Amino acid sequence: MKNTRRLFNKTALAAAMAVAIGGIVSIDQSVDLSSGVSLFVSTAYAQDDGGHGGGKHGAMGQKGGGQGDRGAGGQGYRGGKSMRDVLSDSDEGEEDSDRPEWAGTPGRDGKPGGGNAGGDRKKGGDYGDLFVVLRDADGNPVMAGDEYYILLSDGTVVKTVDGEVPSAYLDLAVPVEFGRMNIARSPASVLEHALTEALSKLVTLPANEDGLVVIDASNLAAVTDASGRFVIGDASIDSPLENLAIYEALLTAKEVTVDDRTLLELSVTASKDGADSVYTIYVDPAVRLDLAASAIAASSDKTGELTADEIMLISSFLGVDDELASLMESYTYDKAAAFDGEIVSVLVDPEGDGTYFTATGDVLSLIDQYAGDIWNTVSQPEVMAYTDEQSVQYEDALSGIYLFTQAADDAVQVLEFVHDYEPPE
Repeated sequence: MKNTRRLFNKTALAAAMAVAIGGIVSIDQSVDLSSGVSLFVSTAYAQDDGGHGGGKHGAMGQKGGGQGDRGAGGQGYRGGKSMRDVLSDSDEGEEDSDRPEWAGTPGRDGKPGGGNAGGDRKKGGDYGDLFVVLRDADGNPVMAGDEYYILLSDGTVVKTVDGEVPSAYLDLAVPVEFGRMNIARSPASVLEHALTEALSKLVTLPANEDGLVVIDASNLAAVTDASGRFVIGDASIDSPLENLAIYEALLTAKEVTVDDRTLLELSVTASKDGADSVYTIYVDPAVRLDLAASAIAASSDKTGELTADEIMLISSFLGVDDELASLMESYTYDKAAAFDGEIVSVLVDPEGDGTYFTATGDVLSLIDQYAGDIWNTVSQPEVMAYTDEQSVQYEDALSGIYLFTQAADDAVQVLEFVHDYEPPE
């Protein structure tokens, strides 16, 4: 699997195609779709000052852009590229590096993105719309030799051919939607600032007898809301950027020994007016993934549905996909236990006649009573050697990244319910 991960990183996440997310787009409109569409048909880039948005159009149709110095339509063209083209390009001028050229300056441990390592580089200028692929329980793409298995919308599978999605299946290939989690591609300095903001709040939580803020099972419920977001006083940390920064920090935190306990240290140093301020909290490794699932949920669209591909790709944008994958084997989750004892108040109109009242109770019971079946069910494809157009087989129970995805998506649904039914102050 190590070789698979190297190939995946070197080919710009490999399951990519024509339109770019949130960057300046260049499309080779001369690509012959009759022979197949490359998983990485075109590349996009951001200038050093990084205009965001830019219109995008291509094989997946047209999508209007936002703001950017290069203009709504983007400028400049680079030829259509297959997976092997990108692989070849990424090796030019580099020695013993898995970084493709779009990765820019290496971050932590030589990875693109680099999280809190500093700098103002862009993260991943060439990411395009990425297709849903077959992944194992650790979140790694499953390979068929040098090819990928593409999971199609009709419930079947097709393999890429020379790094391309066969044109006959293009309309059935499912692009991964990122929504507001595209903020993962912000400059590292943006997430560093967001982490500073978050930790400067979290250090005000009740400290232990040694004056340290330690988050573990004994106080987890007291310092988080029903969806698992951190709460400071009466307010939750609801900033998508701050939650994404927390997610990244949780996965990259180093282990330290404090009073004979192994804890994770989340720390940042901020400088202002020539003075440094250090903000540090500690997290029990046993609750790390619970907090991480809630954090990535809070950074996503409230009305969205999280998928394993979305989580793994966002983690890759941040440079923490390896860290996440390494934690998946032992991950456990039970929805009833996770939300047990979470009491909320919501404004409901049970008769639908305009008569509202505030109901207070266990969040899962209130959802069942007043919101119906809002839950999404994550499915885990079975890892096997599929033939083209073979129906996807699914595991009976979730594990690894799929179970983590279910936990994160459940948190999204709780967050949306509490938000939509929030009583007026």
